[in-house]
Amino acid sequence: MDNFNKDLEFGNVGEDIVLKRIQDKHPRAYKITGKHKEYDIVIPKLFSKTTIEVKTDRTQHSNFFIETHHNNNLSGINATTADWWCYIIQDNFYLIETKQIKKCIKENNPVHMENLPKSTGTVNAYIIPKDTFIKYCFKKVRLSEYEKCLLNLKKVKR
Repeated sequence: MDNFNKDLEFGNVGEDIVLKRIQDKHPRAYKITGKHKEYDIVIPKLFSKTTIEVKTDRTQHSNFFIETHHNNNLSGINATTADWWCYIIQDNFYLIETKQIKKCIKENNPVHMENLPKSTGTVNAYIIPKDTFIKYCFKKVRLSEYEKCLLNLKKVKR
């Protein structure tokens, strides 16, 4: 399996974890299938909807990688229409309003890396330190041992 498909599979596992958590309170929530860069999960409401973009980071650093462009096309924070982002990193996920990510970027002027190599081309992204990013988050949630196992972040003792 090539890196793109491994990353896609890993991201799908993250989306499924978040969806399951959301469905505990909002059983009608569903995941968008296929390529859809605007958002991943929809929570239907009576006259509207709430949308969530899920980002799953497999690395063990403590920075948040917020993509802006992929192969010179708008992507990530510049392409999303999601109301919220759920960012899975290490053993937690962080729920943050999209507008708060943009505010964090504007107020803190983080490093913006360009032309980073990726299996599908190049990306540009902001690198935001964890201590800065979490100040803007609505909620931090610890992953369960089962969820960590699904993401291969931690080996489960037998």
